[in-house]
Amino acid sequence: MARRGLKNGDVMRELGFNPLNASLGMALNRNTQIKEPLLKALEGWIVSYRA
Repeated sequence: MARRGLKNGDVMRELGFNPLNASLGMALNRNTQIKEPLLKALEGWIVSYRA
């Protein structure tokens, strides 16, 4: 996210979720759990942008 200058909402939009969904931000800032659909989407997103 930092390398591409993305905010939480930008990532959520790229993953096909509502950019106003606070799940990712809550997980990153407050160590909350991410639900399975978002987790699966994030795993693929991370692999695609790892390089």
